[in-house]
Amino acid sequence: MTVVQAIKKALENNHSGMTASEIHEEIVRRNLYNFLAMQPISIVNSTLRRHCQGIDFPTASPVKHFNLAGKKRGKNIYNLINDNILPSNIVISKEKDEKMSELLPEEIISSTYRKHCENVKLQLLEKILNNNPAFFERLVLKLLLAMGYGYSAESGIITGGSYDKGIDGIIDEDRLGFSKVYIQAKRYSRDNIVRSNELQNFVGSSLMEEKGVFITTSFFHKNATKYAQEVERKGVKLKLIDGPQLVDLMLRYKIGVTIADTINTYIVDSEYFSE
Repeated sequence: MTVVQAIKKALENNHSGMTASEIHEEIVRRNLYNFLAMQPISIVNSTLRRHCQGIDFPTASPVKHFNLAGKKRGKNIYNLINDNILPSNIVISKEKDEKMSELLPEEIISSTYRKHCENVKLQLLEKILNNNPAFFERLVLKLLLAMGYGYSAESGIITGGSYDKGIDGIIDEDRLGFSKVYIQAKRYSRDNIVRSNELQNFVGSSLMEEKGVFITTSFFHKNATKYAQEVERKGVKLKLIDGPQLVDLMLRYKIGVTIADTINTYIVDSEYFSE
């Protein structure tokens, strides 16, 4: 049995997905493969990445057996492609898969494109989490500038250091700095949820007669969302962007990605043939 076959055996009955270390433990427990390497987990991890859909690098295999299913304590969770588990761990029913054969080609293209985008978004989050917080602050600033905030591409700064005081960046919306956007960027793992006290600190420190954007790679607790709604009703201009929204915006404004290819789809021009 090869390493790939052993990994597939370990995953076949675990539809929610497993980390590389959990897969290694399962392989050893079931005696599926005899690892001769000093660091067998690294063998499992590299094999998963080489055969994982959406993870591409020069030595990656063209044959894909695995999907990224999300994160657990900052580590990738993998499952079998045949399980069809989305990043949100929503199971696609087999009935839907069977109906794929009944779809028109353009509908299959659209469905495949959506799956491609989901894979790219997972990769973006992984890349962000593998970088340091300072990198994330620069990324967030660049994204907001690309979205049109600020009077020019040079109108934003990263504060950082001792001046931080809960503010990671500031964007001047006019050349004299009369109107500003204050930024808080939290590079958190999926299970580290932003709570209301962090928003309260941000609002209190950022002179909220201006505007504030709180961006995280994780999610906002319901008490944080409720707090944001309450202060907005009081006239405070505060916007929240969580991990899924962040990577959506990164794709839309081409931050951290490049266009690999452009494919046109066509429909027949009925009017052309009606003369």
